[in-house]
Amino acid sequence: MMYEDKVLVCADCGKEFIWTAGEQEFYAEKGFTNEPKRCKECRSARKNTGEQRPPRQMYDAVCAACGKPCKVPFQPSGERPVYCSECFAKMKAGAAVYPLPMGAIFFFNFDCGIGEKLGRDRRFTLFVKLPHQSET
Repeated sequence: MMYEDKVLVCADCGKEFIWTAGEQEFYAEKGFTNEPKRCKECRSARKNTGEQRPPRQMYDAVCAACGKPCKVPFQPSGERPVYCSECFAKMKAGAAVYPLPMGAIFFFNFDCGIGEKLGRDRRFTLFVKLPHQSET
């Protein structure tokens, strides 16, 4: 996609500033969807003042996969499962985490070397962690 320089107005000082084609390409590469709101000078000033966002409110929840209590930065509605940081990181890394009765968990990893050793379908390996098993 071809980008062209764009004139924007700073939300802080009200001055016009140019959002260059190169900056727009950088934003697109990083997956940013919003245009900048402040000119470079106001961004720098804001950064140098040490202005911090207020701390996020955290809510108590119970992980749908492992059953451990956890804190999350949103109010759980009860309509969707909530995961602790550890289980969420496992899912993000490519493992699907499925809750089972009595706290047992399936970890379903794709392209795992253990699957080849088992002689099973080489695309995945199935791990089961039962609540009474110790972690190794």
